[in-house]
Amino acid sequence: MDKKPYRALLLSALMILTSLAGCIESSDESSDDTTDGSDQGTEYYGTIMTSTYHVEQLVSAIVGDTANVEMMSTSNEPVHDYAPSTQDLERLRSSEVFFYHGLDLEPWVQSAITSDGAPPSYMTHTMPSGEVTLDYQTMLLNDLCEQLAEGDKVSNTLLSYEDQADQLEIHPEKGVQTLTFPEADTSHEGHDHDDHDD
Repeated sequence: MDKKPYRALLLSALMILTSLAGCIESSDESSDDTTDGSDQGTEYYGTIMTSTYHVEQLVSAIVGDTANVEMMSTSNEPVHDYAPSTQDLERLRSSEVFFYHGLDLEPWVQSAITSDGAPPSYMTHTMPSGEVTLDYQTMLLNDLCEQLAEGDKVSNTLLSYEDQADQLEIHPEKGVQTLTFPEADTSHEGHDHDDHDD
């Protein structure tokens, strides 16, 4: 019986087990996963409350382990339908700062941040010039007028026969779409009129 394969297998297992020994935590070390920053020499900022998952992800990416980042809604409820409970409002009051999306995405925010005991709050969606709301109507009208005046013009002729309808392609890119119907064929050429009762 050849012992070389068994030796190789035993040696491989021994190497794997010894490499795992470095991953085992000693009993002297703390197993606490919460970070308060006191033992690391970094400043700990407390609890930061956020309104939505996306804002929570943004804030967590910035603060890392220097703060505890929580969301107002702990359920999977849409942000437009969410209404904070008294427990949620208490959690908000006990936080150090509150970040929310803004632009009236969360209809409950204004009443929550103006209540007594609310922490300082910051909107994450503001314009570089400091404007709070966007004038979507003006932006849309300006874009529409520009497209009508200078945009690409596309003409399409609608087909008069159902069996050819799949040949028409309209692409929804920016531009002016002009749709026309084909000329009506009023000459009854090629039709047999003998079978009609006049």
